[in-house]
Amino acid sequence: MNELAIIADDLTGATDSGVQFARRGFDTQVVLHAEEVSAIGRNSEIICWIRTAGRLPQARPTSGPGSPRSKSRG
Repeated sequence: MNELAIIADDLTGATDSGVQFARRGFDTQVVLHAEEVSAIGRNSEIICWIRTAGRLPQARPTSGPGSPRSKSRG
């Protein structure tokens, strides 16, 4: 019975978010790997997943340094 999934970029973000829901009585789980989501089933109301621990590829910036648009056109 998942109600909400939070995708955080680090452990601090996942736990800080999760603890706010847990304090209000929601059954909350913090998971490090995507495989753990299926292991806990659908019993938790809130799942906080740490994106970098799940080894998802980093998003490429659309602007700023390192983005395709920042390269000079010649």
